[in-house]
Amino acid sequence: MNYYLRKVPIVFDLLCQHIDTPEVAIIGSVHRENVGDMALSEGVASVLEKEDVSSGTQLIGEGMVGLSKWPIGQGKAIVAGGALGRETPLRSLVEKYGNDPHQVAIVGISFWSNHGLSKASVDFLRSVKFLSCRNYRDVDTLTEMGIKGAKFAYDNAFALPVKEYVRDKRRLGVNVVSRHMAWDGHGYIPANNKEVERPFGPAYTRSLQNIASTHLERGWDVVHIPFTNEDERFASWVFKDIPVELHTYDPRVEPTYRAVAKCSRFIGTRYHAHIFALKAQVPLLSFSYASKCTLLKQNLGIPDSMQATHLEVSQNGDNVVRRFLNETGFVLPDDQLTRIESSVRNNIRTALHAIS
Repeated sequence: MNYYLRKVPIVFDLLCQHIDTPEVAIIGSVHRENVGDMALSEGVASVLEKEDVSSGTQLIGEGMVGLSKWPIGQGKAIVAGGALGRETPLRSLVEKYGNDPHQVAIVGISFWSNHGLSKASVDFLRSVKFLSCRNYRDVDTLTEMGIKGAKFAYDNAFALPVKEYVRDKRRLGVNVVSRHMAWDGHGYIPANNKEVERPFGPAYTRSLQNIASTHLERGWDVVHIPFTNEDERFASWVFKDIPVELHTYDPRVEPTYRAVAKCSRFIGTRYHAHIFALKAQVPLLSFSYASKCTLLKQNLGIPDSMQATHLEVSQNGDNVVRRFLNETGFVLPDDQLTRIESSVRNNIRTALHAIS
């Protein structure tokens, strides 16, 4: 879908909010370029709807439809988490809500590090009415910054309404990410000159190809499910000589979640590819392309054998392939999933009550 066409629903939604201002603004990366970011806001919206509170999504950022360009009211706001613990998005919040931080709750945020944040951003985080992080490390990071009272809660996407789908037999779902790879006009090549990083892209690509080919030889269907446009482009190159069913990127949460839920096994790379598979209880095998995936594994107790680290793939991709071919995948037990979903919804309710 054309970049500008994807912005049309955002502009339409903002125009509607100008006409009928919602009680609570849900602020996040709702740019439709990453379906995982859309799931964060939809998870919050689903809880507010149950509480009979009207809400509208607003895009954090500096683009043509960002907070600074479309300021709608100065009322209550819930920031819908994700990797927003950086100076640029926090500065956008300070500019709009710096004088009224008590009107703001932040749920499920994560940080790259505690470096590079201005005093104004740190003071804002300290002053908001409610603050939670989606992994324990970030709670510790905030404590080191002198910000007390931050809570842990799993990713907001766990709050999405529960839907049941019929699972296909012998259907492998895959999600790929062009980590440390760049398009040179002919194909993807290593894009990182660091000795420790450069081997990952080619080794990761070979691992994906071998896993997909072996499943096909064993009589499985293999489908790639993109969570961004770039995932779609990279997959078309990775699997160009392999008969993998390639889905088109869809920024809508429900179709993407349904595609994951119908698989009988799933190999995830993007963070929310993990979350969707875990929520749908599809056996998950994980490529940890970023620390947030490793932290999720630690928080949930996913066995080491079911996640391949960046270093493992780079140094011995063949061993990762053998391991993944012999593993069924990790499934969240019913009771643990129910507890997680309930705790995430309660976390959002608590945030709402804090600003009410």
